[in-house]
Amino acid sequence: MSDHPRDEFRTQLLNHTMRFAAAYVPAYGEVAYRCLSDVHALAQLPSLPILKKSDILMRPEAFRHISMEPHLIQHTSGTSGQILHVHRSKEELAAIESFFSKSDEPTDKTTPVIISILGSTTDAIQTPAPAVGQVFRLNLRDPTWRSRIQDVVRAPWEYVEGTHHARPAVIVGLESDLRVLTALLRECSFDFSSASISSLITSGDVITRRLRRYYESTWRAPLFDQYGLSEIFGSCNQCGVCGHLHPDPHVIMEVVNPISSEPVSDGVGIAVFTTLAPFVQCQPFIRYWSGDLVEISEVSCPVDLLGFRLLGRLYKSVSLPGLTGSGIVLSAIEAYDALDDFSEIASSGMFKWLWEIKDHSQLGHLKFDLRMDSDRGSHTLVATIETRFTPHLYPEQSESLKFRIRDALCKRSGSLRESIQAGHMSLRINLKPPGSIDSFMPDMVE
Repeated sequence: MSDHPRDEFRTQLLNHTMRFAAAYVPAYGEVAYRCLSDVHALAQLPSLPILKKSDILMRPEAFRHISMEPHLIQHTSGTSGQILHVHRSKEELAAIESFFSKSDEPTDKTTPVIISILGSTTDAIQTPAPAVGQVFRLNLRDPTWRSRIQDVVRAPWEYVEGTHHARPAVIVGLESDLRVLTALLRECSFDFSSASISSLITSGDVITRRLRRYYESTWRAPLFDQYGLSEIFGSCNQCGVCGHLHPDPHVIMEVVNPISSEPVSDGVGIAVFTTLAPFVQCQPFIRYWSGDLVEISEVSCPVDLLGFRLLGRLYKSVSLPGLTGSGIVLSAIEAYDALDDFSEIASSGMFKWLWEIKDHSQLGHLKFDLRMDSDRGSHTLVATIETRFTPHLYPEQSESLKFRIRDALCKRSGSLRESIQAGHMSLRINLKPPGSIDSFMPDMVE
């Protein structure tokens, strides 16, 4: 067993969680989980079966506490299939409140202001947990608040309760909402050097290298990724020390091979999560299959020994039949990251209710499609990409763009490059004129 403090904490909670689940959740008392109570260490978790969303949807009551009443019902977004309802009890919410409440609260002058931006998901129900600062919810759907965003980011402490002292401020929200906020401020020629923002924390969408440069140079503040699932209480946060994502200490994360489900200690696999009591009691998930690809590596970091980078949805990634390991030659995020540097590629128009924005395509996503065509042992990755110009009218520009896209994809994915060089597959780029691909919303990450 790892002697890292986080793993020691997880192991302590794991022992209680296994006994609790076996005693009170019907599914975990069945034959498939007969050795549940014998799991006392993190290394023993692979002896238990993988739990998938479809298993829960088939008989949701079997994965709920036999007598605990739900106090809060959340739900998944539905972007990756049928919506799953997640039940939270009063008991676990009380445990969360107790654990995260600090006895040594910082003073009013040092408590950061958290600007929680709401735009695309104002109706989302979140698990209530004490924040590390005073929270101000900025609703971008409200035109009154949109008209005041310059004042909010200049002096956010003026919009929270208590003594109004200048203090650090952090913007937290979905990447799509940060995109809206940034675009609104740029439309009114806002001077970002006057913003009192110390950092940005985003989740829910991919942060490409171009986007990171854009946000950090615009806001003059560092940006940190956050990854999580609606089903799981806990998230994975980008570390300020090593730069990797680490899971919260109150959740267990494993990585398994997407084909065999065998544990992966180094390389590409699927993230699997186990929720822990007392933070989750009403509907515990043990070895829950996220459907998200990650690249894991053991890192020498004082925060956590498990570090990884997110690669996106498995079903949005491209696999090559017969390839050893994960079988993945190009992940969803690798593809998007490579293509995001090309201004010639069209974007979908989003948030069209924002009348203040002139060009809504700046709020959208790149319009492209990837598929692997296989015929009698021959495999071709076909990348269909919509451009901002009509390709057949500009043949030289089109050929140059195809060459540069091919080069960028191969540089971004070593597996793709090696598979092409070895003759296992080929790559074909198809350019399409404006309007060829329907409005595109990539489901790359939860």
